[in-house]
Amino acid sequence: MLLAYWENPSFCAVGQRLGVHHQTVQRCVERALANGPLAALDDRPRPGKEPTITAEAKAWLVSLACDKAQGARLSA
Repeated sequence: MLLAYWENPSFCAVGQRLGVHHQTVQRCVERALANGPLAALDDRPRPGKEPTITAEAKAWLVSLACDKAQGARLSA
């Protein structure tokens, strides 16, 4: 995206060429100018909801899913 913008400095033209919205191109270019080109290649961290399930609960669920079912039999 940055190379395409360097060849043709038009957000709209680059967006059409790459099949993305012109605002995506603009954000990428602005991020490169502010933080350097390598920073523009990565997604920025985003705030997210904290997990509501504990690590212990996840481990229990995985162990439960991996255990063989008690008393379950296949009928022939």
